[in-house]
Amino acid sequence: SPDINVIDFITMDTLGNGTDFGNLTVARRNHGNHSASPTRAVFTGGQTPTQQNVIDFVEFATTGNAADFGDLTAATGSLSSCGSSTRGITAAGYTSGAVKTAQYITIASQGNATDFGDLTVARYGAAASSNSVKGLWGGGNTVPAYSNVMDILSISTLGNGVDFGNLSETRGNLGGASNGHGG
Repeated sequence: SPDINVIDFITMDTLGNGTDFGNLTVARRNHGNHSASPTRAVFTGGQTPTQQNVIDFVEFATTGNAADFGDLTAATGSLSSCGSSTRGITAAGYTSGAVKTAQYITIASQGNATDFGDLTVARYGAAASSNSVKGLWGGGNTVPAYSNVMDILSISTLGNGVDFGNLSETRGNLGGASNGHGG
């Protein structure tokens, strides 16, 4: 897993290979799921091999290199993000161990992340997904095992995660997706 800074894009309604979009501001790895609005994508944290607090963004309408958005509240790798068309939430991750911290940004404006609350279990490498109203984090690494816990947060209001149930088995290093538009 070398540190890379390449951003590729695909056109969803056609078959084909990825095309170069541009580069991140810092080459890194382990910067999991990301958040986006209809016009902007935001990339948070990662490792180089030390954890990073960088937040980058790109505008979908123009290809090119990412620009600095701001900083996370703490340098974090292996984190998971989701959101709505206006707010991105990054939760869980790895600093000097697994964390349960959630932090948020307003996607339309640049700036540093702000504390949102905590998930119920500290972990990293969790799946994250949203429907623009609620964000869901499932599974992840809890060291020395994997988790099956699913937490849910209300995207529009600050607060701690609530236990949503369990995955069918413990899993780590996951990705998530949903059919919710704008999140």
